[in-house]
Amino acid sequence: MFLLQKIVSRLIFPVPLALIAGVVGILLLAWTTRRRAGLSLVIGALAFLWIAATAPVADQLLWSLEGQHLPVSEIPEEVDAIVVLGAGHVEREEFPPIVSLGRSSSARVAESVRLASGNDLTVVFSGYAGSGDISSAEMNREAAVALGLNPDRTLVLPEPRNTSEEARAVAAALPDTQVLLVTSASHMPRALLVFDRSGVDTVPAPTEFRAAQRNYSLRSLLPAAEALANSERAWYEFLGISWAWLTHR
Repeated sequence: MFLLQKIVSRLIFPVPLALIAGVVGILLLAWTTRRRAGLSLVIGALAFLWIAATAPVADQLLWSLEGQHLPVSEIPEEVDAIVVLGAGHVEREEFPPIVSLGRSSSARVAESVRLASGNDLTVVFSGYAGSGDISSAEMNREAAVALGLNPDRTLVLPEPRNTSEEARAVAAALPDTQVLLVTSASHMPRALLVFDRSGVDTVPAPTEFRAAQRNYSLRSLLPAAEALANSERAWYEFLGISWAWLTHR
């Protein structure tokens, strides 16, 4: 079921969705008499991709999620632990942990080390290994320790495969505690929803803000890979929030 969800969700991302619509349009143009419908599909797919790949549109979509919570400047006294959600990494023997982290993981680990300085809070790292041998939780912990975090202050939850499982694992490991939740700013609204419905008292500590750019020019109206990636990130989170509302009662 987990793998099926991943596959289906990817098929309705902007790029696959536009490609499917475009291919259907081409087939209609080439093999049927419904050429007007086919042409409309092809033009619509191209226009959709162009719009999704422009910075103003992508940033607006992403900021609607990222702008809901600001970075933490002072940790509330009621907080008992810092929870760092998992993200991607690469596994190569010659790579140290810090270099192995993906963009999201790197930002989350750096923020957790910043937040952990000057206090004795336990730092919890979660996330499974995916198709690799080392879990995201373990890799992030190793990177944090390399950055100066005391390993005795860490707790690793290497089994959870998604945000829902992470929330349940944290609820079981840290019952009746308030946690500072560290994750990407775009992911924070969904994470808070899931953690709240799992009974975990959370304080948001977002990081990795991608949509802070506001100085646009005419060049911003041209499609760019980074803008398309931001649109896809927002799309993914909107889908995730919808699914969380449907499945978490």
